[in-house]
Amino acid sequence: MENMKNSKHILSCIFMIISIGLFLSLSINDVEARESETTNKGTGPLYWITYEHQYVNDCPMPEDRWKANVDWIASDFRDYGYTMVCTDGWIEQSQKINENGYVISHNDSWQGDWTYWVEYCNNKGLDMGIYYNPLWVTQAAYNANCEIINTNGQYHIQDIVGSHVFDGGQNDEDGNPVFLYQVDTDKPGAEEFIKGYVEYFKNTGAKFLRVDFLGWYESGYTKIRNDEWESGYGSERYEKAIKWMNEACGDDMTLSLVMPNLYNKAQIELANGDMFRIDEDCFEGGWDHISHRRRGIWQNVWSQWANAFDGFTYWSEVTGRGQAIADGDFLRLNTFSTDEEKKSAVSLFTMAGSPICIADQYDTIGNNEHFYQNTEMILLNQMGLVGKPIDYDSERWAGQLPDGSWVVGLFNRNENEDIRIIDFHEDLGINGNADVRDLWLHEDLGSMTDYSANLDSHDCVILKIVPSGKKYEAEVASMIGAKKDNDHNNYSGYGFVDNMESVGSKIRFCINTDNAGTENLNIRYSNGWEDTRTVSLYVNGEDVTQLQLLALEDWDTWNNYEETITLDEGNNFIDIQYDSDDTGYVNIDYIELGTTGPDPLSTPEKYQGEEANLSGGASINDNHFFYSSTGFVDKIESVGSKVSFDVTVPEDGYYNVLLRYANGNSYDSSLSIYRNNTKIKQTVLPSLIGWDVWNNKTEVIYLDSGSNNITYKYDSGDGGRVNIDYISIEANDNTMPIELNNPGFETGNIDGWTEWHPSDQVAAYGVDQNDVHEGNYKLYFWSESAYKQSVHQIKTGLDNGTYTLKAWVKATAYDQQPSICRLEAVNYGGSDKFVNMTVDGIWRQYQCTVDITNGQIDMGFYCDSFGRTSMQIDKIELWKN
Repeated sequence: MENMKNSKHILSCIFMIISIGLFLSLSINDVEARESETTNKGTGPLYWITYEHQYVNDCPMPEDRWKANVDWIASDFRDYGYTMVCTDGWIEQSQKINENGYVISHNDSWQGDWTYWVEYCNNKGLDMGIYYNPLWVTQAAYNANCEIINTNGQYHIQDIVGSHVFDGGQNDEDGNPVFLYQVDTDKPGAEEFIKGYVEYFKNTGAKFLRVDFLGWYESGYTKIRNDEWESGYGSERYEKAIKWMNEACGDDMTLSLVMPNLYNKAQIELANGDMFRIDEDCFEGGWDHISHRRRGIWQNVWSQWANAFDGFTYWSEVTGRGQAIADGDFLRLNTFSTDEEKKSAVSLFTMAGSPICIADQYDTIGNNEHFYQNTEMILLNQMGLVGKPIDYDSERWAGQLPDGSWVVGLFNRNENEDIRIIDFHEDLGINGNADVRDLWLHEDLGSMTDYSANLDSHDCVILKIVPSGKKYEAEVASMIGAKKDNDHNNYSGYGFVDNMESVGSKIRFCINTDNAGTENLNIRYSNGWEDTRTVSLYVNGEDVTQLQLLALEDWDTWNNYEETITLDEGNNFIDIQYDSDDTGYVNIDYIELGTTGPDPLSTPEKYQGEEANLSGGASINDNHFFYSSTGFVDKIESVGSKVSFDVTVPEDGYYNVLLRYANGNSYDSSLSIYRNNTKIKQTVLPSLIGWDVWNNKTEVIYLDSGSNNITYKYDSGDGGRVNIDYISIEANDNTMPIELNNPGFETGNIDGWTEWHPSDQVAAYGVDQNDVHEGNYKLYFWSESAYKQSVHQIKTGLDNGTYTLKAWVKATAYDQQPSICRLEAVNYGGSDKFVNMTVDGIWRQYQCTVDITNGQIDMGFYCDSFGRTSMQIDKIELWKN
C-alpha cells in the first residue's frame, strides 16, 4: 500500500469499533463469486513486489533498483514457481500520460514505460503486475482535460471527476503537493474511462492489476497532509467501479482488491474480485504483522482484522476454488526475529491459499531465500490447497488436495512452548491409519492415527497425511452461500455443510483422477424434514442430475446417496448446488469415490448452550464470531448465574464432558460444576485472546445411566464472566481421575500436602498468584542461597492397578543448575520413580506411570539447589488407567 507510514496512526483514529452482531446478522447466502481461471485455481500467485523499498524509504523505487530485483527474482526464484513481479505504490509522481489520460510508467523518472518492462520481464520468464487504481486521475490528465476513450469526444476527464480527491501526502521534486482526482462513477463517461484504463494495462501485456485504497473511495478517510476528513462516494458507486474493473479484466487479468472495507461479508468484492486483502499492511513486518497486531480485535471497516492469523481465520468462510483468494499482504522475512517465525509465516500463507509475495530485496533478503524455496510447500500452492481453521481455531488448519490427501498445519502463536494435537479420525474423518510426512523436515514419519507436536514459541509443523481411501470432507471444500457447522451429531471429520437455503448455494469439491472414465460417487447427507429434498449435481460445469435425498429420522441421522459419474483425467469440479427447481435445505457431510467406506463413528453428543436452562442473569446472545449453531450464553456475571444441561447417557461410568467457552478477560476464570445438584469440582477456564476465540475444557465426570443434570454455576469462589457455547458428552473408556487434596493449591496454601526441609535451613517454599499455569495459585520453591525442599501428599484407599501421575512444572536456574529438580512417586509397592525436570524456564507437563500394589501412593516434588533456583508447580493429577 502506498505511503502508509504517515497515515497509519490517522487511520486508527477514524475507525469505530461497533457491535460484531451487526455483521453476524448479515447472510452470506446470496453472495455471488467471480468465476475466473484465478479463482478456480483457488490459490494466489507466487511473486515479488517493490513494497519494501518504498515503505522503508518513503519514495518510489528507482528504475535501476527495479531492474536489479527483477534479475534477482528471475535468477533465484523463477524456477521455484515465482513467476511474476509487480510494482507498488508511491504513484502520485507518475504524471506522464497518454492521450486518454492514462499513466505510462511507474514513475516519471523511469525511462521504460509499462510495455517495455512487461517485455523485459517476459524475456526473463516472468509475468508483470501493475499497481494502480483506475479510479484515479492525475493532475496532468485533469489539466489536459483528455478525451475519454470510446466516447467519440463526447466526454472528457473533467466531466467525470468528482468533488473528492486522493491525497496520500506526497510532494513533487519542488516540494509541491501532488494528489490525485477521483472518478465519480455516477457521471457519464466514467464507465468508459475505468474499463479503458484496465484494457490499457492489459494491452501492455500485464497479467495482474493491484487496485489500492478502495475503502477510502467507498467510505472516506482523513487526509494525511492536513488532517481533514475527505468523504467517500458510498457503496453503490463503489460497486459500479469494481464491477466495471471485473468486466474489463475478464480471464486475461487477475484483479486484486486492496484495502477494501469488505462490508456485508465482502459481498461486493466476492462478486467482482479474484482476491482481496484480509489484514493490514505489512509495514515493519515481523511477527506483529503475522500474529500480534491488534490480536483478536475486530472493527467494522478496513481493516476488519489487523493481523494475518485473525484475518485468514475469519475470511476462511469465503475462500476456496470458485470463491475468492484471501490476500495476507507481503512477507519481509528479513524482519522476523527467529527461523520459527519465518517458517510459520510462509506456512500460514500457504495453508490459507494466500499469495506468497516476497517483499525482501536482493540486498536485504540475507540468508532467508530457502524459506521461500521449500519445494514441498510450493507444490501445495500449485495444487490449489486452501485450508480452513479447524473449528475456527487459528492455530490448527486442515485442507485437502485434489488427490484426497490432507495437509495439516499446527501453529503456536504464543510466547511459550505449547502442545498442538490433530486426531485423524475426530478432526479429519480418517478411519484407521494414514501415512504422515513432515513437509519442512522432508521426512516420512510413518503410519499414524494422530499426531502431537510440542511447539516452541511461534513455531509450526506442516504435515501431509495420506489415507487409504478417497473421501472428501465438505467442511474443507469451497462453500458458496453455504457454511460449515457442527450443531448435529454423527458427522465425519470436524463438521459438515449446511445453510444451503437459497438458489445458487453450492459446495464445490476438486478431485483428481489418474484416468478418465466412470466412477461411483457416494454423497453422505442429512435431511431432517418430513419430505424428500432435492439439490443438483454438477460435474465440470455440466448439470448431471437432480439428487433425490430421502427424508430421514432427524438431523443426527445420515444416509448415503450413490450416483455414477464420468470424470476427466486430472482435476475435476464436483458441485452440489441449490438450483431454482430444487428444494434445498439439506446438510452435506462428505463425498467419496469408489466403494463406500464404513460409516463414521458416533460423534460426542452435543448440548447447545442456547437450549439449556438459564438462570441468575445468564442469557442468550450472538454478538461474537465463531460460535456453534445459533448463539451462545453470556451474562454469567454475578454469583448464582448458571447454565444447566439435561443430558442422557446409556450406562453408569466416567464420561468426558467438554465445555466450549470463551474468556476474553485478561485473567483466568472459573465456574463450579454440579452433577445432579451436587457440586463436584471447580473448573478453571484460562484466559483467551478475545471474545471471538473459543477453547475447549474437558473434565471427567461420573454419570448415572439415564438422565443427569450438569450445571455450570458462578459460585462465590469463582471468577465467572465467561461465555458458553455448548457441552459434549463422550464415554471415557480408558482412564478415570483420582480426587486429590488441593491439587492446584487453590486454597492459597499447602493444605493436604506435607513439606520437608533440613532442620538447619529455613523453609524455601510458598504459594502465590504470580505466573500460574492454571487457576489463581501455584506452589513454588525458591531461595537466594542453597536449599533443599520437598512437598508430598499420600493418597490411600486406591484399587491396585496402573496409574499415571501428571504435573505442570516450570523450573528456572538464575545461577548454577540445581543438583536435583524432580517429580517423585514412592511407596506405591514398586521401585521409587523420579522424573527430572528440564530447567529452562518453560512450563512443561511431566508424568510417570506406576503399578500400585499396596493401595496407596506417595507423590511429591524435590529440589536440591545451590541457590537461585525457581521451581513452580501447578495442576497435579492422578489417573487410573
